[in-house]
Amino acid sequence: MSRRGFSPVFASAIWILMVVVAAAASFILLQIPFQVLLISSGIGVLPAVLHLLSGGEDSPEIADVWVVFSWTLIGLLATLMSGGSQSPLVITLALAPMHAVSVGRFRLAIEASVFAALGYLVLLVLSVFDLPGAQIDYLGRFTGAVTLISVIQIGVFALVCGSVLAERRSKNHRMDLWLSTLAETPILILNVDRNRRLRSWIGDLSMLPGVTARQLSHCWLPDLFENVDAFLSKGETGVQPLLRGDAKETCEVGFLHVSDGYRFVITPKRIAPTTEEGLNAAVWVASLGHELKNMLNPVGGYSELLMSEQAGPLNDLYRGFARNIKEGADHLGLLLDDLMTAAKSQAGRLKLHIEPLDALGEAEDAVRLVKWQADASNVSIQVEEHDHELAVSADRNALRQILVNLLTNAIKYSPEGGQIEVVIYEQDERAIFAITDHGEGLPDDEVSKLGQPFFQGENAKTRAGTGLGLSIVKLLAEDMLGAVAFESELGKGTTVRVFLPEATPLSLQADQAAE
Repeated sequence: MSRRGFSPVFASAIWILMVVVAAAASFILLQIPFQVLLISSGIGVLPAVLHLLSGGEDSPEIADVWVVFSWTLIGLLATLMSGGSQSPLVITLALAPMHAVSVGRFRLAIEASVFAALGYLVLLVLSVFDLPGAQIDYLGRFTGAVTLISVIQIGVFALVCGSVLAERRSKNHRMDLWLSTLAETPILILNVDRNRRLRSWIGDLSMLPGVTARQLSHCWLPDLFENVDAFLSKGETGVQPLLRGDAKETCEVGFLHVSDGYRFVITPKRIAPTTEEGLNAAVWVASLGHELKNMLNPVGGYSELLMSEQAGPLNDLYRGFARNIKEGADHLGLLLDDLMTAAKSQAGRLKLHIEPLDALGEAEDAVRLVKWQADASNVSIQVEEHDHELAVSADRNALRQILVNLLTNAIKYSPEGGQIEVVIYEQDERAIFAITDHGEGLPDDEVSKLGQPFFQGENAKTRAGTGLGLSIVKLLAEDMLGAVAFESELGKGTTVRVFLPEATPLSLQADQAAE
């Protein structure tokens, strides 16, 4: 049995077991020749064996077709070899469609039923006209045993079908919940084909003021964006797509090249409170960010659930939709984290829990979080630790936010096929994280301004971003008694070093605790 109850694999295993037991009982009690039982049983278990060999519940559709076809042939053969149309083994013709339903192939079940009915009709014609082969009975007394296990197997299939239908109802319910959550979330996902024509969309249409669902369904990319040729030629890390109309000022757009076209994720622009708004505005923004985060979590959770296919298999197109939604939710979540950190700091509500952490482990965790961005931009990330078991004294969430922000920045400015180096080492009782990209680099006058809230260099004007990322890195590092240093050279790239207090190695702490 699987997590959903009785599975098709369970049904196939039960059938093989029952055939073996029926053959053994017939040999002992009915003294049916061993050769007849061996041949009959070998043919009888063939569909179940094929199903298990094809991967069971994970078998592809073509494998299920052949398994169902073999069930149908076995049913026809058993009926023919036990007396034809009047044989009680006519019941075996129901096994093929029952198996099809048990693996969730409802259309295949209908086709198997039609094929079995046509096969039985042929047997009936043979019997009515007394044609050769109509009254063959090779199974003899073994017919009764096969009839019995066939009736039991239909019951087993019925149990499995009940589990399949219950799972489908659960899947539909989860999908309804997921769509309901997405409908209340400020995010719009567009699926565009290679010819730049919109194929489908899902999400909040209010992100595009003045555009109706009917209009959107007939849109081409130039209808929605001002600079289509520019951003498609530069790729995901190049020119930022510019929406037409009012949406250009209120929304930001992320997009990915995929095998069948493009995916666009449109989200609201996030603006941190200005100093004039004062303490009350900062508190309000921090609270709003928390509520938005609560709304966003189900989007990421349900999209991850869809990608895991726990609720049933997805085709490549819908799996791509779920992946894009997850990536868009993660990106929006990072923006919300930056916004909330800035607001909490301004409101005096930023609380840090300092503890000794494994420097290498935290860096590798951060790399895993941004891997989808690196893969989408064809950028590799290499992590090196020069000092074994280096521990850092920091807040886990703050350190992760620092590293994710720096890695995201490095990916954004790296050329396609580029490499990012993350080097971790100790110097003067400080744990140092050095992150280097080989992108465009910055002039000296801009390097000196890095870390200032909302500052963006000239090369950032065409890329997505709020200008908060590096200021958040600087703020969090200083709050943890650390510092940040920026180095950059035009045409060669940028290195950011984060200096944080070194902690006692975790292994040494464990030894001291044991003593």
